[in-house]
Amino acid sequence: MRLNWGNKLGPDNILCADFPEPNWIVPGIFPEGLTIFGGKPKAGKSTLCLGLANTIASGGKFLGKIQTAPQEVLYLALEELPRRLKPRLIKMLNGATPTGKIHFSFQWPRIDQGGLEKMDSWLKDHSNVKLVIIDTLARLRGIKGLGSSIYEADYNEIAGLKEIADNYSAAFIVVHHLRKADSYDVLDLVSGSVGLTAAADTIAILQKVSGLADSELFLSGRDIEEVELALKFHRETKSFSILGQAEEYRMSLERRELLEFLR
Repeated sequence: MRLNWGNKLGPDNILCADFPEPNWIVPGIFPEGLTIFGGKPKAGKSTLCLGLANTIASGGKFLGKIQTAPQEVLYLALEELPRRLKPRLIKMLNGATPTGKIHFSFQWPRIDQGGLEKMDSWLKDHSNVKLVIIDTLARLRGIKGLGSSIYEADYNEIAGLKEIADNYSAAFIVVHHLRKADSYDVLDLVSGSVGLTAAADTIAILQKVSGLADSELFLSGRDIEEVELALKFHRETKSFSILGQAEEYRMSLERRELLEFLR
């Protein structure tokens, strides 16, 4: 049954319709749509994203375990210089030949200066690109003016990017910062108003931890079950790999500390 989204739909229309499953750029982790990827400075956000770009371009295993299909990638490295990116790429490739499927850009117009229009036009000309990484949101955001609330401004900027992602069935990973203050609700860690998280499809947060794991990756969204993964960082290849569920590694650390205390 085909639905006309412009008309009002009753429960029967929705229940009888066949909805396609979302496209996954990384199965079970990053679906199509817009993901806000948060982390504190030096947490490894850019490193993980660069590794993701390399993995998707080659169709490798993300985080050492999750098989992906090869796709073209647009990477907006708006806080980087090519000379600083080169040594990290060499380590990540680890002797492998580059695929040529990553399109790097180190400058892009801000959202209120034609950035969305350029993104739409660029993706029209590069229809094979299914992953767009924006590093960072702060370098793409427009200058907030009078006449709208902070919530509205945050929501509208993310909604504009999300609309483009949806139109091209692409996954947008937007790197952002976390608040300095801690919070019991992980989603409240994202810097800015709740307009950012409200407009996004998925929230991913990378945090450094001490103990058996080097970092933890939290994910929650409309198409993904809430998950927390324990990660190990490999300095020689500038890459992360999955150790397991974060909760299990936290318990292991607590048990080890208890045994050391008892000794």
